[in-house]
Amino acid sequence: MALGRANLGACLVTAGRLDEARSLLLATLELREALLRERPASADERNAMAVVRQHLGNCELAAVRPAEAEKQYRAELELLGEAGSPAERYTLSQVLTNLSLMCQ
Repeated sequence: MALGRANLGACLVTAGRLDEARSLLLATLELREALLRERPASADERNAMAVVRQHLGNCELAAVRPAEAEKQYRAELELLGEAGSPAERYTLSQVLTNLSLMCQ
């Protein structure tokens, strides 16, 4: 369910429905935080939460709130830490790309 909500949020960002996307992604983030508290050692849960933060950062960037976007990207970066799994490394590469694009 949380994965579907995150993907819907990303689609809403693409469609320009930013307020709706932000609300949905914030609610999804709360759900992911609860899931991560239940399974703190789970690389899959960490990565899933990082992806939600990435979508939320993209939403904030599209809404011309770069400081909020950076906050989400940096929280994602911190969450991924060492990025041990292939999925985490892929997500880490995306967040580093997003942060570098913001610096241009």
